[in-house]
Amino acid sequence: YTSAYKPGSEHEGVQAQSLAYSLDGGYTWTKHTDNPVLNRGSAEFRDPKVIRYDGGAGSYWVMVAVEATDFQVVLYKSEDLKNWEYLSSFGPANATGGVWECPDLFQLPVDGDPENLQWVLTVNLNPGGPNNGSAGQYFVGDFDGTTFTSATTVTEGLQDPGRLGEYRWLDWGRDYYAAVSFSDAPEGRRLMIGWMNNWDYANHIPTTPWRSPMSLARDITLQTRDG
Repeated sequence: YTSAYKPGSEHEGVQAQSLAYSLDGGYTWTKHTDNPVLNRGSAEFRDPKVIRYDGGAGSYWVMVAVEATDFQVVLYKSEDLKNWEYLSSFGPANATGGVWECPDLFQLPVDGDPENLQWVLTVNLNPGGPNNGSAGQYFVGDFDGTTFTSATTVTEGLQDPGRLGEYRWLDWGRDYYAAVSFSDAPEGRRLMIGWMNNWDYANHIPTTPWRSPMSLARDITLQTRDG
């Protein structure tokens, strides 16, 4: 999880990744005494998603997180979840009209073919969506255990405003943000839930004591369209 250090802390102004563990199946949690476990000295380093990689490069944990204002997904590896080694960065690419947040990395079969697996990198941004405000985009390509290589990048670097409609979006509406998937769902399904709101108006929705729900769970698949 991300620790955002407040004034007076020895890490004041920094966002870094910390670790908590459970010994009772997730009912209670204890913060690791040596937190943070990964600190880049950055004020905008957040939103870790940790997956288990088993491939040609070996078997280890991989964390995808963001340098939000640099429009970069940063990747790290670990054997024990406590000591992290930098692997690579991805971005800027495609939509960069707002900060990047909440990345995810996973494999999906194309058209249901288990022999044709592609890696998918998702990253949410705010603002800069196809219909204004918050949104989530995705890239399809390959991950070799170190580097993610996109086969669907339209714009390298900062976005071309005229090509927004060519980028790949998780949803074309305005209320599907910070979407992240579950690992190891039954039957090999890739299930994703997003925040059903938009930072353009999230603070002005007239409900109390809470504002906005989460989306329904979605089955994520890759299908061929027009080649």
